[in-house]
Amino acid sequence: MRMLHLAVALLALFACARANDIYVDAGATAPGDGTEASPFPTIQQGVNAVVNFRGDRVLIQRGTYREGVDLSGRRQFSLIGVGTATIEGQSFGMGLSQTTDLSVENLVFRQCTNGVNYGASNAVTFTRCKFVGNVSGVVFFNTGHNFLFRECDFIGQNGTAVYPAGSTWTFDRCTFSDNVNAIDNRFSTTNYEIRNCIVAFNSAAGLVNRPGTSQPVLSYNDFFQNGADGNQHYGGYTPGANDLNVDPQFRDRDRADYSLLVGSPLVLAGLDDGLPSTIGAHEIGASAPLDTWNDADGTPVTSPGAKVVFENIFSTRHIGRVM
Repeated sequence: MRMLHLAVALLALFACARANDIYVDAGATAPGDGTEASPFPTIQQGVNAVVNFRGDRVLIQRGTYREGVDLSGRRQFSLIGVGTATIEGQSFGMGLSQTTDLSVENLVFRQCTNGVNYGASNAVTFTRCKFVGNVSGVVFFNTGHNFLFRECDFIGQNGTAVYPAGSTWTFDRCTFSDNVNAIDNRFSTTNYEIRNCIVAFNSAAGLVNRPGTSQPVLSYNDFFQNGADGNQHYGGYTPGANDLNVDPQFRDRDRADYSLLVGSPLVLAGLDDGLPSTIGAHEIGASAPLDTWNDADGTPVTSPGAKVVFENIFSTRHIGRVM
């Protein structure tokens, strides 16, 4: 009988510890309960329902969320955008403090003062996220460790795209374009790596090198046309042995399409580590307008050459090249 009671207790414990999917939809009716049938209308409500260490997923449906999301003290969970989920127009889009084991996927941070503020956080991964038209994309208020950005776009920040601070920051297959600066390592981040990234057309500089900061590990990147003279790429850092200085040949930069033309020299030019070996956040023709942007009525664009109304994602104040 004692064994039966123990088995029942273990089953109950397993049920309590099982990861939960929490649904968020900007168009949902308040208050909601976080189920698929009755989603929460705000991301913050979804985050507040997370149970630490359970591996919960907050599934954020397509829409615009005008809120700053506080993730302080949250641990071991995921935020996943389903469709184009955009956090817009806040002093900060997302705040991380004492946040660990966080995965953020497919979110757009647009026209915020800071897309993400972070401090005293560890093991944070951003995958296929877009930081667009903010004053700064990612900014510290304390150190962060083990941050990974993979296949992310940093486009049109009115200042610096990323200020890393702490240790073990990795940028893999990202595109930095049309910002003022791409990355400013002013706080001497250690174990800092940039690989398979495009750093191009940033108005002041690609990398900013402050006195006493450590040399980043650079490999298989393309630095092109950064700064007023087109040569402010490394800020005094030593270029990576396999870095390029060539026009990335974006498919249609004026229409905010940062995928690559078929003849781009970056195709298959990156590090072959089992992931796509093309440099930058997008493959050939895997255009930002075709896979994430919307047309005038909010419908995802699905045909090459379609007229894209990208004011919904890109700020005309910062980009200035809207059709």
